[in-house]
Amino acid sequence: MGRRGARAGMRVGLGAVLAALASIPAPAPALAQTMPDPGIATPQATVSARDADAILAAIDVYRGAHAGALAVVSDRTIGRGFLPTPGTADGAAAIPEALLDALKDRNVARAPLDSLCDEVERCRVLTAEVQARFRDRAERRRQRALDGGERLPRGYNPFWAAFNDTFPKAAGLLRVSLPAFSQDGSRALVAIVWTAHRIQGGSQLVLMKETGWGWEIERVVAGNLAL
Repeated sequence: MGRRGARAGMRVGLGAVLAALASIPAPAPALAQTMPDPGIATPQATVSARDADAILAAIDVYRGAHAGALAVVSDRTIGRGFLPTPGTADGAAAIPEALLDALKDRNVARAPLDSLCDEVERCRVLTAEVQARFRDRAERRRQRALDGGERLPRGYNPFWAAFNDTFPKAAGLLRVSLPAFSQDGSRALVAIVWTAHRIQGGSQLVLMKETGWGWEIERVVAGNLAL
């Protein structure tokens, strides 16, 4: 074969290789890029009437422990990454492992709680809009004090200053989980995180049983703090 024929053969061969490469499908995106972020997973979780009954029963435990304080609840449930766990081995043993696993599974996505406290005595939901409004008001108050030469209290925080002014009868801000239910529906588990002044607070897991008349508290277990 002459030199011209050899070149023609190379062109044909190279064209076939390029055509074959073009036919290979593009690799799928990496799994890490397509996985949703825990806590903002989709589809969004929802709160049923049964969920609300169990959550409010757990909130009553908090109010009882704080001498009937007003319960101010965050407008969305706790995300999975911030769920408290039993603080001791004894606490973990007191709660069925299946319910602890179900609690994690139910709280992958956060759920809105805007209407949780409707017509419920000593219970308020702190919506994002109200929070932004009173935090802005507190910041303006802080700036006026600084401009006027006033000395602010040590540890002053605009959010908590506005929170305490708006809800003087509240012990702090509550975050609650969606309940986990046993397979037969006879037991429920709700996680609560209570925060005040950024560094104060606590958490607990409330185990309940269904009595036919509502949820009765079976056990309250201290949790590892999840601020």
